Amino acid sequence: MSPSRTFLLLASVTLSSPALAQGLCETPYTNDDLERDVAEANKRLNDVDMNGALELVTEAGRQLRCLPTPVDPKALARFARTMSVLGFYGQDEFAAIRYGLMQRAAYPDLPYDDSLPEGHPYRDLMEMTDDPISGSASEALVVPRNGRFLMNGHEVEGASAWAEVPQFVQVVDKEGVVLDAYWQDGAAFPPRWIGAGGGAPSAGGGGGGLPLPDGPGLAVTGGGAGLMVVSGLLYVGAAMSAKGMKDASTPEELVQVRTRTNLLVVGSAAALVGGVGLGAAGFFIEDGAGVSLHVRF
Repeated sequence: MSPSRTFLLLASVTLSSPALAQGLCETPYTNDDLERDVAEANKRLNDVDMNGALELVTEAGRQLRCLPTPVDPKALARFARTMSVLGFYGQDEFAAIRYGLMQRAAYPDLPYDDSLPEGHPYRDLMEMTDDPISGSASEALVVPRNGRFLMNGHEVEGASAWAEVPQFVQVVDKEGVVLDAYWQDGAAFPPRWIGAGGGAPSAGGGGGGLPLPDGPGLAVTGGGAGLMVVSGLLYVGAAMSAKGMKDASTPEELVQVRTRTNLLVVGSAAALVGGVGLGAAGFFIEDGAGVSLHVRF
């Protein structure tokens, strides 16, 4: 199986959902575990076991949500570098850049190892990649009193983040206990931590199973579904109108029935096209990165 095919299969893994969370944190996961898993993934990568490396580092990405304490930024940066290099060798430049920028955000001075010497095409790619623009939520972050909102291991005070970059988020209380942990695409901050709706869920094993909130893409997709229903109703009306042609007794009546039928058919087709278009737009809005190839945890 080629590396790109492996990326395609693992790209179906969803962001933190209730189903995925069940049993996710049955065993503790620590920064030392993250370091160990990433080191083993890089060993497999150096042995040209691309599939094994990707499976191991992807599982580490899931387990990150089970950390009871803040993630070590340098360890997280090594994780992101490994994901980025796997994307590069999998011929997925978008994934390589996304996770390369995540590594830059977590620990910009992370050194390269011997597998990526000076002049390596991967290093050239990242050196040519500028920092992305930042996006922000319309409301302020609301975190527990004396708590902290950590993104890629660093405290942030405002609801702003690099666009199109994976963000590993942890919300901790004043004692450093993780109340919530999740993966975020770019600046898509969940309502539970911004504005008047912000607040702390009950602590319990890192909060890794909390689902991401519904985004604007779902509303757009719903509108598309509504148009498809309208399309079906108009088509049924057109079919019923067509049957009326048999009952037309004069040329004028026949023209009227044909005109009505044609209008209903055109309206049905227009609603169908609009419904499909809105559905596709909703997918792109909700997914953030559209149909581009990237692994989700």
